[in-house]
Amino acid sequence: SFSGPEIFDNINVNQDISREENTSGMNLRVVGYDPAITLPALEGVEENGKIVLRVKFRSSSATVAKIYYKDQSVQTYSVKMTLKSQVHIGENDLLFLLPKGILLTAIRFDISEEPGLYALDEIAGKIVELPYN
Repeated sequence: SFSGPEIFDNINVNQDISREENTSGMNLRVVGYDPAITLPALEGVEENGKIVLRVKFRSSSATVAKIYYKDQSVQTYSVKMTLKSQVHIGENDLLFLLPKGILLTAIRFDISEEPGLYALDEIAGKIVELPYN
């Protein structure tokens, strides 16, 4: 799993984002239309396991956030391996549940589809075992 304030030391942003640390997380200024945050991969998913990602942040605009993920079968991110969620102005607390049994090699979080200001308060990921399929 990954969580806690140290997660902000282990994420990378692309050229469409400028970042500043703050006391509780990270401020992001999105300056382009393809803002990507690369997260640490989670290892050790069992057959009935799923990965849950939680992202808490404040947004200056209504937009769409996306999680892209890759496994060992692909080299690049694709629309087929994407989860989306609506983002509202103000507080957002998003949960993403990745498919069962996927062996992740990378996770990318796109906080927005447009320029704006975002205060990232928490990113957490963990593997959960589900008693059903």
